Amino acid sequence: MSERPRLADAWEGWIAENLLRGASQDEVVLGLVEEGLDESEARERVRSIASAPIFRAALPFARESRRLRTFARLDRARWAAQPRPTDVPRQTWPGRDAFFERYWAPGVPVIFTDVVTRWPAMERWSLASLEQRFGDAEIRITSGREAYGRDYDVDAKKLETSSTLREYVARIRREPVSNDHYMIARNRNVRDVLSGLLDDVVLPRDLFRDDVSEGAAFWLGPAGTVTPLHHDTSNIFFCQVVGRKRYRMIAPLEIGVLDGARSMYAAVDPEAPDLERFPWWSSVNVRDFVLSPGDALFIPVGWWHHVRALDVSMSLAINAFDRPNRWDWYVPSRD
Repeated sequence: MSERPRLADAWEGWIAENLLRGASQDEVVLGLVEEGLDESEARERVRSIASAPIFRAALPFARESRRLRTFARLDRARWAAQPRPTDVPRQTWPGRDAFFERYWAPGVPVIFTDVVTRWPAMERWSLASLEQRFGDAEIRITSGREAYGRDYDVDAKKLETSSTLREYVARIRREPVSNDHYMIARNRNVRDVLSGLLDDVVLPRDLFRDDVSEGAAFWLGPAGTVTPLHHDTSNIFFCQVVGRKRYRMIAPLEIGVLDGARSMYAAVDPEAPDLERFPWWSSVNVRDFVLSPGDALFIPVGWWHHVRALDVSMSLAINAFDRPNRWDWYVPSRD
């Protein structure tokens, strides 16, 4: 009698994957038989794979993964059951203790409507005033983003170039709608040449360290700038002073967003999702809203966010809270 052909490697991979996902051996055998495989051979191969030492070593990790996915499913269901599951709440400042209890500790995004409105920056910041106050300052920006391709933010340092602030303001006026140039957090201008901007800021009492300059970032650019979908490894207080920005935020437990992610950057584009590659996108709960001048958005660590400037805009982001705020180990896309 001739030897039976060996079960194809693809089927063996399918068997292992389904067993690790929690399917019983009988269920896997039935699936193979329905695809036309011989039942006795299917049962033999399923038993063989299930008893292999390498498979048994993987079982505890697969069980843990299934438990975490169940927890993520519960969290998504609870968010979806809220009265306005796609909104981020807006409220007045509740005080330091209430902020840490209601938003920081559980990781809940919120917009505060009466923090930035008190800043002198609301009256002082404009293209003309920046040019007058800091026109000769040698600043750093990112430029050439549109020609670089989709990784322009991942590789922002490669696109960094120098300019005087006066030259950059002139460029914004010439190109008021563009994603080709942008002053971003990683340009680190507010830590030195633009540190005077912090004189125009009045922060909530006892919320941040005494010196926030090392944990502050200034964003300046035209309408049309886009920060791709990503998460950060710290909690952030994002304050909008000039212009509007459209935010799309996604909770960390939407684990499908990790598919194809590189470091802290997602592969999916919320503005044009590829539903063939990312079929789960249609069920993702996206909080879609516009941040207006005078709004302060709390972005909890790990929350995915995609940002598009709708106008020429100026923003200040601060992560210098008076509590430990470094979560560098949080890169769940890392294999």
